[in-house]
Amino acid sequence: TGRKWFEHSAGHSVASLHRVRTLAAISVGVTFAQYLLGGLLRHRGMVLHEHLGFAFVVLASVIMLFRSVHGSRIAELTRLADRPAGLVLLQLLLGAGAWVTKFGFGDYVAVHGSFVQIGLRTSHVITGMLLLMTSVVLLVRTLRLVHVSSKIDTPRSPLGRGSLLEGLHGGVA
Repeated sequence: TGRKWFEHSAGHSVASLHRVRTLAAISVGVTFAQYLLGGLLRHRGMVLHEHLGFAFVVLASVIMLFRSVHGSRIAELTRLADRPAGLVLLQLLLGAGAWVTKFGFGDYVAVHGSFVQIGLRTSHVITGMLLLMTSVVLLVRTLRLVHVSSKIDTPRSPLGRGSLLEGLHGGVA
């Protein structure tokens, strides 16, 4: 781990960091739940309506996270928050395409096992993986900032640098 990982960038509001941390954790949780629902749908043919409905829960959580990160103006996180936002929109489009190629729509008749169906469904799964991964990375980066910010406010041990008490309180020896 590089030195930058442990360095603190000034100017972060503790309240905004905690809000971003909470929303990032929620986003990871609902994205993981949606991924499980998608697996049940793909491999067992179950929970179709739950998967469709929960997609909007994921969308809402990612939008709230995106707005919170950009509102906090934490430069280290803003570009990173753009990735889940873009991926969730792509995921919705791929999901709509997967729906059409599986169930048909209007004049389009679904053909089981067609190249288009396989390609869209597989792309939908891969994009779901990427969405989950980028959400986890955003959460980890946020947790790092919360941790580094809390170290600045932690008093040093009166016994000096490198003492056992300082190690227990999170000080670096």
